[in-house]
Amino acid sequence: MEIHKDFGSFMKSVSGHKSLHPGTIRLDGKQTGGSLKTFGLFRHLDRVWQVREDTHYRPLEIALEAYNTRRDHFIESDTKNGKGECLSLVGELRAIQIEELRRIQKPPFKYMYIYPTHRPKL
Repeated sequence: MEIHKDFGSFMKSVSGHKSLHPGTIRLDGKQTGGSLKTFGLFRHLDRVWQVREDTHYRPLEIALEAYNTRRDHFIESDTKNGKGECLSLVGELRAIQIEELRRIQKPPFKYMYIYPTHRPKL
């Protein structure tokens, strides 16, 4: 599997994938359920990160808007169970996502599942 040089390069592949699967909200095309499968890999903060297939497009698009204007888009945070790390949207972007979810009456979950690979740091 290709390791994209950065988040912007990864999102080019996501855009291509989304155009082939219009009307879907997640990378795997499903509406619900979890997935441990990796959709893609990219470099960020001197590490390689894997994006799970059950990640929704919208939080990635919110992050891309910030990335394209050279603003912070991700922070490293602990996973919900505290046993690992993940990337999360920075506070102001997470607030945008929560507001969008509130307007469409969906629960305020992250809908973005990005974890470090077990590869050595770069």
